[in-house]
Amino acid sequence: MSRARPQSHLDDRPATNQSPPPHRLQPNDDRNQHDQPEHPSAVDDPIDVAPSRPSTSNVPTPREPSAGDDEEEKEKEEEEEGEKKDDEEEKDEEEEEKEKKKEEEKARKKFQAAARLFESPEGSSRSAVELQQGLLQMYRKQELTDVSIKVDNSVFRCHRAVLCAVSTLFSRLLTEDPERRMVIFKNGNSQAFHDVVEYIYTGRVTVTDNFQEFINLVLKLEITALAGKVGGFLEGNVDVENCMSAWKFASENPDMTEMAERAERLVVENFFSPAVQSQLRHLSMSELLRVLDHEDLKAENEEMVVRAALEWMKANDARGPEASALFLRLRLPLTSIDFIQREVESMTIVKEDPACRAAVMEAMTYLSHPERRHESHSKHITYRGSSPEAEVMMVFGGYKLYEGKAKDCVALDLGEGTWHTFSPISHHPGKGMATCVYSNDIYVSGGSSDPQAFWIYVTKEDRWQQGPALSCARRFHCMELVPPEGTAYVMGGTVEVEVSGEEGEEGEGAQQQYEEEPVLEVEVLVGGGGGGGEWREVMELLLPVSEAASCVTYDGSKIYLCGGKITDGQPTNSIQCLDLRSRTCSLLSHKLPVACAGAVGLRSNATFYMLSTKGEVMKLDPDTAKLISVDKLPYFKRRRFRLVCHHDRLLVIGGEEGSNMQKVMLCIPLDDPSLQMVPWENFVPPVRAHFGLAKIVVNRRVLGEGQW
Repeated sequence: MSRARPQSHLDDRPATNQSPPPHRLQPNDDRNQHDQPEHPSAVDDPIDVAPSRPSTSNVPTPREPSAGDDEEEKEKEEEEEGEKKDDEEEKDEEEEEKEKKKEEEKARKKFQAAARLFESPEGSSRSAVELQQGLLQMYRKQELTDVSIKVDNSVFRCHRAVLCAVSTLFSRLLTEDPERRMVIFKNGNSQAFHDVVEYIYTGRVTVTDNFQEFINLVLKLEITALAGKVGGFLEGNVDVENCMSAWKFASENPDMTEMAERAERLVVENFFSPAVQSQLRHLSMSELLRVLDHEDLKAENEEMVVRAALEWMKANDARGPEASALFLRLRLPLTSIDFIQREVESMTIVKEDPACRAAVMEAMTYLSHPERRHESHSKHITYRGSSPEAEVMMVFGGYKLYEGKAKDCVALDLGEGTWHTFSPISHHPGKGMATCVYSNDIYVSGGSSDPQAFWIYVTKEDRWQQGPALSCARRFHCMELVPPEGTAYVMGGTVEVEVSGEEGEEGEGAQQQYEEEPVLEVEVLVGGGGGGGEWREVMELLLPVSEAASCVTYDGSKIYLCGGKITDGQPTNSIQCLDLRSRTCSLLSHKLPVACAGAVGLRSNATFYMLSTKGEVMKLDPDTAKLISVDKLPYFKRRRFRLVCHHDRLLVIGGEEGSNMQKVMLCIPLDDPSLQMVPWENFVPPVRAHFGLAKIVVNRRVLGEGQW
């Protein structure tokens, strides 16, 4: 830039802001001090000496000057004249040096004054206005435009230097390819781009009907200055109409965390409003996943969420890994069979991607077998806070710490982490009851307090219903409900049998004494629909056991009875197979890796888990009872506990260690090779042992009626 330009700014500057002109002296200017010599010479300031009176004694007689004296005086005068001349020359040189320094200082001050004027807001502002007006006139006249921007069906001819100066995106595109003459924006909005161009050339813009499109374009073009103005406007004006744009904008600015959270809440709460849905296609995949994964997303049903994701995939022509990653995050098991068959199964990604096809099969299996839904632990089966249903872990009966027998029924909302009360069980089962779940209802049989009892918890009605009494009293037994009809079987266990006692000393009669006897009979409930029917014996066990673990094959043809305590009180590692079609019992040739009694079994998906009282975690194939793997939990010693599977974790609830009841729930990650136990999210369950536990799905309306 030439030095002539700042001078013009200098002429235009207001007087109040100007620096003093270089040629004018200031009160403290050094030149005022050089008007007089610094050190006066002997000539300029002679010393007058008064003549002294001559002494009358010892005064030599004056003599007449001679010719030699005149010459000597003359030489002396010439010498003094030479010294004086040298002093004057030296002084002149010093004065010249000082004058030179003064001139240099004056020039420096003059340059600084001009630089200050050039950098002043007034001067630069006037120049910027002139430049902006000139560029605007050139744009309107379409003079020297050298790049075309095509948006929708409109073409805007602009100046590439101007676009690159304000937009990081344009700067990147046009500098990487200097020969580029056309930039095309797919799925753009021509009116929004017109508004952006207006701001670029005028510095101001008024946006009315297409505000969200305008903000999206500003963010896409990376126009920093305009983005700052947009942020200032949105800070106090976030609403349903612009929450999507406000959220996208604030999420990219670390200083706007509060506004981002406020806008995100509005997006989640109004996701299916027309304003938000109209902007859905502008979300990136990561932004869409953040919304779809939000547990508080307001939706009448999960089909609306899945449909919105599929529409986004079509609008953005999502393919390959990106489309697959999105598809695998959808909660298809919470939709319906009809929806999947109508809108999902025919998709190309389902036909071509094995992982997506497996996700569809998982959902269809879950929906086709409601009786076995409690066995699924997929992350796709997670109910949102806005869902009318909730997945809960229900705890009932047993013995509480310090309180003894318990009849209450409480449940943990696995999504919200809150405990709620339900209808209490109608009787106290005592120790050794058996429980299982089928079609979202809970079945309870036996127990030390009422060994022939059989009760059903009807989930939809939140009530306990009494069923037909068992034909054989039993406790510490096993129970399974076998698909497809849900036929109930009970097997194993013990029963207290009265034995004769000794006669009292005063003839008061014999004291009652009891012994534990094993129960060999296997019973089945016949005609049990609606709580009726009767129990009948169908076969006997080869090896009488109590405190065993059981599982049923997927096709419902066999029940396996694993481990348990035999008649001498010792644990066994035997596995008995109950063939329900031939009604025969056999001992399998393969056995458990360890003998165990009191182990708790749980089927989840295609695996049967057993956790022993000493911490062995055994994984078995539920259709063959063959061992898959065995691991050992360090420092685990519990009995009378219960297991539930939630997502990819086994949760250990309650139980006893020695004489102490355990109140800390333990989490065992199933995908962790080290199989380490950790406390689970600080949820404190009701402290008890010998209790029943079941994972079911309840209407959220019931949860609101009582929080524990």
